[in-house]
Amino acid sequence: MNKLVRFLSASCLTAMILSPAAAFEPVHAQQSTVTANDQLIRLFERNLTYQFNGKKAEKTAFLTYSQQHPYSFYLLPDYVFNSEKGKTDTIFYKENKNHWMKMEPLSPKTDWKKVEESAKKELKSYGQRVKLIKPKTSSPFLEDAVIYQTKRKHMATTVYLIKSGNVPLKLMVHTHHILHNNHSSAFLEMAKTIDEHPVFVRPVQTTLSFMENGKEYKQPASLYNSTNQPFSMYVMKDFKADPEEPGKDLVYHQKSPSVNMRIELMNTQADWKMIEKTSIQQLKSVNEKVHRHIWGQPDPMLEGAVMLHADNEREWVQIILLPHHEVPMKLTIRSTNQLHSVAHFLAMAKTIELSH
Repeated sequence: MNKLVRFLSASCLTAMILSPAAAFEPVHAQQSTVTANDQLIRLFERNLTYQFNGKKAEKTAFLTYSQQHPYSFYLLPDYVFNSEKGKTDTIFYKENKNHWMKMEPLSPKTDWKKVEESAKKELKSYGQRVKLIKPKTSSPFLEDAVIYQTKRKHMATTVYLIKSGNVPLKLMVHTHHILHNNHSSAFLEMAKTIDEHPVFVRPVQTTLSFMENGKEYKQPASLYNSTNQPFSMYVMKDFKADPEEPGKDLVYHQKSPSVNMRIELMNTQADWKMIEKTSIQQLKSVNEKVHRHIWGQPDPMLEGAVMLHADNEREWVQIILLPHHEVPMKLTIRSTNQLHSVAHFLAMAKTIELSH
């Protein structure tokens, strides 16, 4: 029995070794009937060009999803996105959150006169003199926009009412009105990338089942919608999921956060040989001896998966590469001597679906 199998066995997954079909019981969650071909396909990243401090800048921006509204956009790395229920979607500058942009998608049937009057009243809370201004650039994005602005000291607050384009929008930008440290160009470049995506509803709560020590267990789980990647999944009650960085999400045990699973969705054209090579190098930081195994048992998720594993006296780390899955992905599972949650993590991973 190789070390990989010993790792899985030590993680209370004896049932997986003896009977893979039994170890991975179907997850009892309502599944969407939408296939990947029905989804809006956008690249995970793209370069954006904008002006900052009087100079041209170009950086890689990452695909990001609203938790509240059916749209996605590309977020520059110097900014953070906050999308909480009951609050307006807002992008903040990381180093100084006094620079921000609020984004509200509107209906094509919006009464724009009412929106304009409301916007002018809102702006008066930032400055008494509200002016109708013209766009400073000839961008098609702002061609039909109605723009109001007010200034107070060195800050300007500007409302852009964008009636044409992919999504009718109300944008409110708060930043310096002088050239230095003015983030308007960056904010507007990100806003230009806003596009609608279809919304597919999954139940908010469900029950997941998994096998451990030859017994079936059931746990309540809640729906998690990633803002970093185009997927949703169910997370069990003792666990929490958070966006970690662009292109990654982390599911972790709430009492022991070092026990976790990192989720990275991969492009269908990904170079899996290179991904495996870099994964092996990653595991060598745990132990120079890395074990490799191809999962050969029938299983909807794991069949054909590349299983990589390394461990030391403190932790076990397993990387699972799923190039043939409907949602190609890389899973990195970390566990410890004290707490093994591999069966839990795999049960949750089985519920991952493209959601946008």
